[in-house]
Amino acid sequence: MKRLPKTTTVPDKLFDLQFGVVRGQMLTSAVDLRVFNHTVEPTTSNDVAGSIGTHPGNTELFLNALASIGLLEKKDGAYRNTELTDAFLVEDKETSLGGYLKFIETFLFKTADDMKTAIVNGPSFNEQWDADEEAQYNATMLMSDFARSGTSQALAKAIAELPEFGGFAKMLDLGGGHGLDGIATVQMHPSMEGVVFDKAAAVRAAKEIIHEYGMEDRMSVLAGDYLTDPIGSGYDLILAKGTLNFAGSNLESVVQKIFGALNKGGVFVSIHDGLTEERTKPEAMVVGWLSFGLGSMDVSLAKERIPDAMTAVGFLGLETRPHHSPIGGDWDMVVGRKV
Repeated sequence: MKRLPKTTTVPDKLFDLQFGVVRGQMLTSAVDLRVFNHTVEPTTSNDVAGSIGTHPGNTELFLNALASIGLLEKKDGAYRNTELTDAFLVEDKETSLGGYLKFIETFLFKTADDMKTAIVNGPSFNEQWDADEEAQYNATMLMSDFARSGTSQALAKAIAELPEFGGFAKMLDLGGGHGLDGIATVQMHPSMEGVVFDKAAAVRAAKEIIHEYGMEDRMSVLAGDYLTDPIGSGYDLILAKGTLNFAGSNLESVVQKIFGALNKGGVFVSIHDGLTEERTKPEAMVVGWLSFGLGSMDVSLAKERIPDAMTAVGFLGLETRPHHSPIGGDWDMVVGRKV
């Protein structure tokens, strides 16, 4: 008689991981179909189906599934948005993230076979896209949606809590793209002025957004490549959020350039992810960067890499505190001072 094998664990997590793909597909499908535009007020599945032109029976199944994962509420047969979807998935709201979510999807593998191909063959960095200024401009504008959804506001609040903040006169948002981090930070200060530094396509977007928020008198832009070009000087504050990940082997020289561009008593703030436990944790960071790393280039950093570079060039009094990011969990906010 053959006995069944003894087991000491359960396979639940494997199936949770597999069905996680379905949740992502549900979100993307709902955004593509503009479901949440039609559930601002309580609405039946038949009415939603009529509005978006879908099969009534399958629409009800789909809406039930959206309710099961917290993207809709269902009461007395009617569906309505949750606070989350009402804030971030209704089109035409300033905090809408639908376009940004679809942009992020372009970096994800469509199938497991696509991921397997990248693992086998290595990354295929698209140099043509890197040289396509229109694509970079469009990407920057989509990333501005993410910034408006609360990340820039939270960053500005954190920087405003620095003890030196009141004495700042000029700041640099290095690799600032759309410029909203700089705009939000300058708006927290009564008189400080700001400069957004990035490539030409990105600062084109920043100029438009600076105009949108009526900040032309206090915000300006500077186009260039921070790896090779001057970044200006006379700054009291330099901010680099998710910027130094892309410095690669030039990290130390870029941090040295930042040190030189600061006034004495100036402050450098780097906000970045940081991997630990031999680059296997935190899970959200490792998994969040995986598709980009496999398909293009690995820009993840070990937790100590940027602080070590800051110490090496002369920054003193380094402080590290957690800074929440909706993507990747808590990042590190490292503050260094030029004494």
